[in-house]
Amino acid sequence: MAEKSETASRTVALGAYQRLETHGEVLHPLVAHVRRRLEALTAIVDFEAGGKPVAIDAFRLRNLPAWAVDPSGHLLDNMGALSGYCNARCTFCYEYGNPLPYDLTMLGLEESRTRARYYDPDRRKGLLQFRTRLDLEPFTNPRLLDILAEFRRHDAAHVISLTTNGARLSDEMIDGLARLAPVHLVLSVNNADPEGRKTLMRDGRPDVAISAGARLRQRGIPFTGGIVAWPETSDGDLRRTIRFYDTLGARAIRVSMPSYSGFFSGDATLFDTDMEWDRVFSLVEEEADQIDTPISAAPYLPRGIPIVPRVAGVIRNSPAARAGIRRGDILMTVNGHALRSRMHAKRLLREEGVRSQGVVQVTLSRGDETHTFILDDRSSPDEDLYPYKPAGYLAPSAGDESYGSLFGLFLNDDLDP
Repeated sequence: MAEKSETASRTVALGAYQRLETHGEVLHPLVAHVRRRLEALTAIVDFEAGGKPVAIDAFRLRNLPAWAVDPSGHLLDNMGALSGYCNARCTFCYEYGNPLPYDLTMLGLEESRTRARYYDPDRRKGLLQFRTRLDLEPFTNPRLLDILAEFRRHDAAHVISLTTNGARLSDEMIDGLARLAPVHLVLSVNNADPEGRKTLMRDGRPDVAISAGARLRQRGIPFTGGIVAWPETSDGDLRRTIRFYDTLGARAIRVSMPSYSGFFSGDATLFDTDMEWDRVFSLVEEEADQIDTPISAAPYLPRGIPIVPRVAGVIRNSPAARAGIRRGDILMTVNGHALRSRMHAKRLLREEGVRSQGVVQVTLSRGDETHTFILDDRSSPDEDLYPYKPAGYLAPSAGDESYGSLFGLFLNDDLDP
């Protein structure tokens, strides 16, 4: 929590763009206020220690419990971004041309311990967070497993969810993650063809990420497959990558629509956004009817799809899958409560799941027929229901997290009326 009173900056060239690394500006407003007051004092007085003048170049916050005022849903959230670095140079990276300065730093083990010491799980508040470290590739942090182990010592049940490009998922790393279960990864292979991934992401060893899904399955770690559908990725490669995730037993697949800003492209028009989005959305909808893994294109909202709670997919081995619910079914009620929209259905499934301790009744329409199902999410920790609930994991609806708490029903996002 120490902070230098003088600031410096330097520009770091990264590929086709530059990022500004700042020192001394990664501050919560209250900490910045203290710094400014100290700087004002040093302009009119000299500080001494043992009768000799000393230069003041940092300060330390006292009475840290008084600074534990930042709302954080859980301790890992209060720890903030794990790493402001990325080890890939993706063609589509949204940070190209970013005009905002941010901090190129990583979360340290000592800071994670300090944050754990002062986090209050009852009030769900912790120490002030610094906001200008972006949340980039967490596995570039060499102390990542130690930091996650520190978190796990204080919270045994919360699912550690990380998004990664997969380039650092060695066997040793995956074994370490398995020891920290429950864990869920968003694995962004983006292109399952090694040469395609190498070109798209500048990854010199694409085999590491491409083989990671199978190794995660072997160690019982569920993952969601991520794809950025950049125009350079052909329809064939996009379909093969979708089938790749499906074959590996991914929990779900998220395909991100391509986009860019003027900061990214300058004056150049890189592609027709409407045309590309139509292409990707149509392809995803076609694939969704052919595979077992729930899949969606994001953002989903601009497609103008009605807000009715239509089931977009069902997670394998989930209560919904075991009950026989299918993609295309329209949810009508949850425990007798009529549903008005997808977001209303999501909220009620979570709330009723907690209230009824993991068992809900749903009615749905399928064509001209109406069906009623009991969704039972009560299962023993030893039961292996991968990818919905691996062995050793609690039933997803047993907690207060969105991870899996929809009983395996995959509903696309929307505005919440």
